Amino acid sequence: MMGHPLRHNRHVESDLHPAIYKTAAGLILWFGFAAWLLFASSDYQKFDLVMVSFVMLAAVAIPSIVLVTRRHFLRTHMHEKAPAPHSLHAWLSGDFQTWQARIPAGEAAVQILLPLAAVSIGITVLGIVKIIDLA
Repeated sequence: MMGHPLRHNRHVESDLHPAIYKTAAGLILWFGFAAWLLFASSDYQKFDLVMVSFVMLAAVAIPSIVLVTRRHFLRTHMHEKAPAPHSLHAWLSGDFQTWQARIPAGEAAVQILLPLAAVSIGITVLGIVKIIDLA
């Protein structure tokens, strides 16, 4: 099995950089708007889209609330300051420890964000084509 070469003296993180979380949340919201653009043509479809939008909102809001609660807990009960995140460039140049293996952090970011970006862009293009076709 061919893996990544072991690289020594590289910073290893097991947590994602906050910019990756924010980018993923933005792509999920973009996907929601693009779905409205593509599928909102009748009242019944709009009702379904409202339900899907609430699920997507929960998918973004619940992890955000847990993160804020964790930071508040660490500050008040553990008397620790939340560690300041490194710069995105420094995080991307290091390694990311997953459950199975250690991979370059830039590759981990691409693997996390690429599916979200591809779906968001694809749905947007389909929605624009639908609007142009109806005009």
